[in-house]
Amino acid sequence: MSAGSSRTRQAASAAGGVRRMRWTRDMNANALRAYYRAKGEETAGIAYRARMHCFFAELEPSIPVTEQNLADRVRYIMRSKIFDDAELERLRREAIPSSNELATAGDEAPQATDQLPRVEAAHGSSSCG
Repeated sequence: MSAGSSRTRQAASAAGGVRRMRWTRDMNANALRAYYRAKGEETAGIAYRARMHCFFAELEPSIPVTEQNLADRVRYIMRSKIFDDAELERLRREAIPSSNELATAGDEAPQATDQLPRVEAAHGSSSCG
């Protein structure tokens, strides 16, 4: 690191500059869980972002992050291949159980599918509450 970049960072801190947060592997995994849970089967649009932000806040309540920052982070995670395809699929399955997995759950399958519309309705607005 050069002396110039060190001085620039110190000046930014002294002037109230924002320090970049270092994302851990677990934080990245939770960002993807929130993304997959919010996105569901949706293939277009940005309506999922508010839901994703709420889900992430449930998983990581101590991390203050904006919807935009979280959406950018998810795009970065996907682009940079932090997780391999098998890990991505595992995280997606954790977030959204498929109909096959629900069917193998036996008696719980109808209950789980009945809950999906209520979860969607509860998080349809842009507030988390």
